[in-house]
This record gives sequence, C-alpha cells and structure tokens, in this order.
Amino acid sequence: MIDRWEDEVLLPAVRLALGARTDCVLFRNSTGLADTPSGSKVRYGLCKGGSDLIGTVRPSGRMICIELKSPGGKLSEDQKKFINLINLAGGYARTLQAQEKSAEGVERAIVEAHAMIDQAIATAGNWIGKTYS
Repeated sequence: MIDRWEDEVLLPAVRLALGARTDCVLFRNSTGLADTPSGSKVRYGLCKGGSDLIGTVRPSGRMICIELKSPGGKLSEDQKKFINLINLAGGYARTLQAQEKSAEGVERAIVEAHAMIDQAIATAGNWIGKTYS
C-alpha cells in the first residue's frame, strides 16, 4: 500500500534538503507496474525493490541508495534484497525510517539523511562486500 505522506511530504522534503549538497547527486526512483493503452503491463523504475533515492557521492563515485519509510512502514522482501545487493557490491544502501508524521519527524529524517551521506563518503575506502540488515 502506498503511503501518501511518505510520497507527498517526506520524500520531497528530503530531496530538497539533500539537493542543496554539492557532494552528492540523487535521483528519484519511482518503481511500479503500469497499464499501457493496449492493455499490456509495463514495469518502470530501476528494478523491483529499488530504493526511493539513488545516486552517487563525491569524490569516490560510490553509489548511494536511500529507501524512505513512514512510521511503521516495513521493507518488502524485494527492497531488502536490493539493499543487500547494493551493499555487497560496495555501494551504500540504507533505510530512512521517519519516527512520526509531523514537521519534527520530517526534520529528524532530514538530519538522518545528511548523516547517511556523510557516512557513505567517510567509509568509501573500506566498503567492499559488507552486508546491511
């Protein structure tokens, strides 16, 4: 089930805050299944389970993926697999779980998102083959 608060409040606020940084580039990765006019189905997005925000950090070029979740939101099995795959390949993939649906909850999520970027940069030299659960 899609959480409108996550897509309409949390995600835009985090994207705007991180977009002001010069040490990373992040893109919104919408994923899903859509109907075409002919009635067939087509998947869109990087892959099933792909994180909400995907990009790289400077100067290493290390891939970073952030999956945003509302309070109580859970990762799907595909999202867990994607996060572990990125980490095993040397990227930095994490889940950002908002603690509450409020302005304060958004602000705390933004602070946490900045910390994730900082951590991805700081650990860029020693990340090959690590898993994250």
